[in-house]
Amino acid sequence: MILRRLTQHIEDQNWFAVALDFLIVVVGVLLAIQVANWNERRQDQSAYNDSVIRLVEELRVNDRHAKIAKDVTIDGLKAVNAAANSLKACQTGPEVLESINDGLNEIQTVIALELRFEAIAALTTDPRLIAQQSEDMRQLFNDINRLSTRLDQWASIVQNIMNNMAHERHALISYEPLEMNNLDTIVTTGVFQSYFRKRELDVPLTEACKDPTLLGLFAEWEVGTTYIILQINMYREHLAGWLETLGYPLENAS
Repeated sequence: MILRRLTQHIEDQNWFAVALDFLIVVVGVLLAIQVANWNERRQDQSAYNDSVIRLVEELRVNDRHAKIAKDVTIDGLKAVNAAANSLKACQTGPEVLESINDGLNEIQTVIALELRFEAIAALTTDPRLIAQQSEDMRQLFNDINRLSTRLDQWASIVQNIMNNMAHERHALISYEPLEMNNLDTIVTTGVFQSYFRKRELDVPLTEACKDPTLLGLFAEWEVGTTYIILQINMYREHLAGWLETLGYPLENAS
């Protein structure tokens, strides 16, 4: 309709009307662009807010996973420490033997630390989400991504080292028999732990305590495990601060 009227005004040489119609068209186009831009900014802001909420949940999940990994590993560290101390002191007796065998089986396990990165990855790589961030928030998200990634990488490295070390053969260690009902359990119930043959000393305690390489197995596991526990502690301290900054304090952060 505007175009038809504009054409008529040109034919009538009504230049004022032509200018007015042209102005109406221009204003209409500009308003449409402004509305489209406003709608796009609103959608980007909504997407950003949703991403921050997802990050908060992701950090809370990571904190729970880190705490579980730490607690389980501390329990294992106590068992290994008791076994190493008994071996170092050349103690003997059925309880000592059981403690050392428990320690030998404990060092076959490694920390299962699983961190999530989906939300923080989006906030540090998506241009639309980055455009919504202040300089302080951009720095915060980069710190979260950097420290979370570093912990995950270091945990993987230590896990691989400890895993290779734990499964090395040792001359003084043998394996208990594996009964068929254990194999039936893994097939029928999926209890994977039942599949493993348990380690046990293959020599008397008085002979085992004289071999420094056996004590070394415990000591190296303790070093790797303690290092990761310290890293988890530092990460969880940072994580509590991040959530505080985002306005979602972490509850029960022990």
